[in-house]
Amino acid sequence: MVVTDGAIVFSKGDFDSRVIGYFRQGQKVRVSNKTYGPFYKVRFKQGVIGFVSDVDVVPESKMKGATKTKGKGDPRSSGGKPIFKLVQVGLVGAYTQYTEVIQRAEKTASIFTYGFKFSFPMTLFDGPFLLDITGHFTQTAPDFYKKLSEKEPKGFIGLLDLQLMFVLDNFAGRDGVIYLGTGPVFAYSAFDLSQDGSDFVSEEARAGGVFTLGMGYKAGPIIFKLEPRYYVEKSSYFSGLFGIQAAF
Repeated sequence: MVVTDGAIVFSKGDFDSRVIGYFRQGQKVRVSNKTYGPFYKVRFKQGVIGFVSDVDVVPESKMKGATKTKGKGDPRSSGGKPIFKLVQVGLVGAYTQYTEVIQRAEKTASIFTYGFKFSFPMTLFDGPFLLDITGHFTQTAPDFYKKLSEKEPKGFIGLLDLQLMFVLDNFAGRDGVIYLGTGPVFAYSAFDLSQDGSDFVSEEARAGGVFTLGMGYKAGPIIFKLEPRYYVEKSSYFSGLFGIQAAF
């Protein structure tokens, strides 16, 4: 019987080996009578044999008092559920090569944004999925706005995206993940500018898509994330986002 939701199935009896799949909590599986180090050999599906941690499954013969039984597990793992089964709430910062189209020409400048990040287990799909919501903004005007205005520009830039994240691989047992994500992004910018003695507002709302290749590591109740991102909207640009989240 699988006792951990999202139990990882490895190709070999090694926590650094390839991940071939996952089990749901309560799922009944066939395991070996003996252990191979901190693993049971398990039948993942027809013709496919893998290895699962002895903390994630309990043979039916040992089900009585199973909650009090602890296996060796992965000595590098902080224990508990895998990352994609946790609710995560935290803060982010990002360096972005932000690009806008102004007067039919693309203008680019480096900006630093900060904001929030929420991640939730995606239960509609069977597999290691997360639903991720990230919002970040800055009140510092990009250099190209400063060149357009006789006065210091005042306003902000905001980015909000909703992504479906899929775990590609694990490392450090269940504590580390490499994942891929994509989804819609909404961008909004508004700045008060001044030219030839006249004040006006430069305002624009845009929609597009974002693609992410990320890495996360769980240290106890805290998850650290690093996400290179590629935005495609009216123009396209890259961003490097880092975050820290509390896991529940």
